[in-house]
Amino acid sequence: MEGFGNILKAELFKLAKGKQLVKLIVALIIIFVVFTILFNFLYELAGEVLNNTTATDGEVTEEAVEIAKANYDEAVKQNESLNAYRKMTNTNVYQAKAVYNLYKYMYEHNVSISSVSMLGAITDLSANSYISFMMDIMATIFAIFGIVIMIKSFAGERSNGTLKMQLLRPISKDAIIIGKLLATWIVSIGALIFMFVVTCVVGVIAFKVNASQVIGILNGENVFMISPAGAMIITLIYHITYVSQFIMLGLFAASLMKKNSGGSIAIGLVALLVGGNIEQLLGYIFVGYIGISLNISWMNALTLNGPSLNYMNLYSMLGISILWFAGMLAASILMFRKEDVHS
Repeated sequence: MEGFGNILKAELFKLAKGKQLVKLIVALIIIFVVFTILFNFLYELAGEVLNNTTATDGEVTEEAVEIAKANYDEAVKQNESLNAYRKMTNTNVYQAKAVYNLYKYMYEHNVSISSVSMLGAITDLSANSYISFMMDIMATIFAIFGIVIMIKSFAGERSNGTLKMQLLRPISKDAIIIGKLLATWIVSIGALIFMFVVTCVVGVIAFKVNASQVIGILNGENVFMISPAGAMIITLIYHITYVSQFIMLGLFAASLMKKNSGGSIAIGLVALLVGGNIEQLLGYIFVGYIGISLNISWMNALTLNGPSLNYMNLYSMLGISILWFAGMLAASILMFRKEDVHS
C-alpha cells in the first residue's frame, strides 16, 4: 500500500498534538478519580448485599446446592409456560442454571465462597472487581473517543478539503483508510492499556486482593478457576475487542454518511449507548433475531448474568463479533475505494 507509512505517521501526529492530548489526560484523571470514589461506595454496599444473598459465608453446603437445583427446576418450569417471544429475553433459566452448576462445583471441590471472587462481578472483593468496574467505564469512554476521532478523520476532512488533498497525492486509497484506522486504534487501545495498568496498581494497593482464585462459569455450565492475574487479562482482552469494534463502527458510519459527521457520530453513539436495548426489544418481537451490539458483550457468557438473549452463548457471540468487525471493515474499504476526488 503506497504511502501507508506516511499516512500513519501523520495521523498519529494529529492525534498526539499538545492541547488535544492534555485535554484527554485531564479528562481521564477526573473520570478516574470520580469513578474510583463511586466504586469505593459500591465496595462497601456490595458486602452488605452479598451477606444477604449468598448461601453461606463459608463452605457451600449440600442444602445450598439442593436449593439452587430447586430454583433452577422452578425457572425451567416457569419458562415452559411463557410464549416464544418471552422465552427469547427471559434469562432467568440461564442464571438459575449457572448458580446451580457453580454451587455444585464448589460443594464437590470443597471451595468456600470466601476463598474466591466471581469473574466480572463486584464481589467481596478482589482487585479484579475494581478493575472490571473501572474498565467498563474506560472502555465506554475510549469507544466514544474512537468513534468520534474515526468519523472526524473522514467526514470532517471531507468537509474541510483535507481528504481531497490526500486523494490527489500518489497514495493508495487502501493506505489512507487503513492508516487512519490503525492510528485511531493505536491511540485508543494504547490509552486503554495504560489506564488498565493504572487501575491494576490502584486495585491491588487500595482494594487488596483477598481471594486466591477467581471463579467463572462458561455458558452457564462449565465452571473454571483462574488466578486474579488471569481474570484481569481476560478483562483487558474483552475491553480491547469492545473498543475495537466500535472504532470499526465509526469508520463504517463515516464511510456511509460521507460529509455528515453529526449524523455519523449519532449512529455510533446510539449503537454504543442504547443499541443493546433496541436489539433486545427486537429480540422480544422477532423470534430468531440475532443482535449485533448485544453479541459484543461476550464476557457475559463467562459470568452468572449470562447473555442478554437466551439463545446466545460464548461461541455464537464471538462469531457475530467477528462478522461485525470483518463486515464493517470490508464495506468501508469498498465504499472508500469508490471515493471521488471531485466529491
